[in-house]
Amino acid sequence: MRHCLPAAAIMLAAACSSAFAGVVITSTQVNPASKEESQISGFIEADRLKIVTPQNTVIFRNDLKKVWVIGGAIYVEITPEVVSAFAERLAAAQTPGSPEQLRLQERLAKLPPQQRAIAEQQLKGLSAGAGAAQQIVYAKTGQAKMVGTWRCELYDKSVGGQKQEELCIAPISALAFGDSDFRALELFTAFMGPVATSPMAPRADYFNWAAMNKAIGFSGIPLQATLLSNGGASLQDTMQKVERVSIPADAFDLPPGLTKRALAGAP
Repeated sequence: MRHCLPAAAIMLAAACSSAFAGVVITSTQVNPASKEESQISGFIEADRLKIVTPQNTVIFRNDLKKVWVIGGAIYVEITPEVVSAFAERLAAAQTPGSPEQLRLQERLAKLPPQQRAIAEQQLKGLSAGAGAAQQIVYAKTGQAKMVGTWRCELYDKSVGGQKQEELCIAPISALAFGDSDFRALELFTAFMGPVATSPMAPRADYFNWAAMNKAIGFSGIPLQATLLSNGGASLQDTMQKVERVSIPADAFDLPPGLTKRALAGAP
């Protein structure tokens, strides 16, 4: 937790007159090769979501039917119309050697190594699944471990028969939360559709929360997720803290002073 925090921390610390009870998740992301660490934060309300990573910030507003992806002083706006157009281009990118796929590969080559490894892994899934839906399987290993003070069960996640992730999942009830606390994750995934699984989309393990719960048979939350690439771990997310807090209403607003840019270069 898929994939800078000071601004978010300031927002939360600066008490405003209106606030909502929500869930805040903090996790640490580690690159096993470089040992580089970064912090990821998720802010969840009933119909809105915000994910803050070192690379970008994603804000979902179901009431406005919009998603904003912010990077530095630039942001792009995703609407239902953008998602539909993106889905068409994504379908074209699934054809090996097509102009759309070649353009996508050029974009991937310009990403930082850590992001590129993640995106290339997802791109392999697109190529392998051209013309057919990819089967996603969560296989319980029968093992368990402690992540912080929480116990979780180990699962192997495979896409199209290829193991892509190792997850340690705990029931959300064990963390004193219920389905309603994470409803925004379902709304977000439904809104984003194919954009959420694109190699160019910001990574977050919560993008497929509803599908994961259906596969494992209960409402769970990944306490640790290890992304695999070329036979080894390329990225690991570990939850550090999850808490119910009052989130300022403007935490889900688009910050002023940003420059809007069209969603260019996506497949």
